[in-house]
Amino acid sequence: MATMHGLARGIVTDTSDPSGAGRVRIQLPALAGSGGVWASVCTPFGATPGSTTPIGAEVWVGFEHGDENRPVVLGVAG
Repeated sequence: MATMHGLARGIVTDTSDPSGAGRVRIQLPALAGSGGVWASVCTPFGATPGSTTPIGAEVWVGFEHGDENRPVVLGVAG
C-alpha cells in the first residue's frame, strides 16, 4: 500500500457510481498511471442527499489513513 500525505488535486470524470453509494470517479495526476478511482464525497451536515459534484470539477482529495486506495473528496478546489 502506497501512503499519500496531505491533499491532492483531482478532476471528477464520472458521477454514475455503479454501487449507488454516491461516489464520484476522479482522475488523480499525483498518481501516475491512474486510470481513475471511485471516491467517497464529504458533504456538509444537512446537505441535500443525491447532489453530486459536476463532471470536470477540480476537487481536493484526502486519503483515509493515508491509503491511496481510500480517497475522499473533501471539496471543490478554487
